[in-house]
Amino acid sequence: SVASKMARIVLPLVSSLGIVLSPRIIESIKNGDKNRIYQDMDLCLNFIFFVTIPATLLIGILSDNMIIMFSGEKYMSAILPMRVMLPIIFFISISGFASGQVLIPTDNEKKVLNVAIVGVLLNFVLNFALIPKYSILGAAVATLFAEFIVYVLRAREMKKIFSDYTLFSKERCSYIISGTISFI
Repeated sequence: SVASKMARIVLPLVSSLGIVLSPRIIESIKNGDKNRIYQDMDLCLNFIFFVTIPATLLIGILSDNMIIMFSGEKYMSAILPMRVMLPIIFFISISGFASGQVLIPTDNEKKVLNVAIVGVLLNFVLNFALIPKYSILGAAVATLFAEFIVYVLRAREMKKIFSDYTLFSKERCSYIISGTISFI
């Protein structure tokens, strides 16, 4: 849908750094260099937070204009579902990082697959339950909730591997706080 496409517009930019850093992180993991692993994880996660938080808020503010500009006035009904889905930019970015830069390089492909299956099944069930009553808004809520659960499960698996690593560092929390304040 238009709402889904607009909400996911930032993801290629965010995932590009993960692709670039993957070889470094994989090498550090294979060498067991925890300090280097954490430095590379910090670099990638700081970038994700730095880009996704302001982008999510900016797209939310400009959503009316973006829908009109990219899709036309006949899609104005997509504005609310788009705003509902905006947090998936953050959830998918962190989830993609956890799977691509942590779980897969540490030979946890099966966990990545299992979590993806949970997300697909959850989205399917929620769509089945919510779309008849809430239409496109129900689909947006279903997708948001499914992506949130995938994010939580992958972040939990990442924490199991690197138990002393902090996902929400002070610096990353400052991105959330400053982004929220600028939004208000």
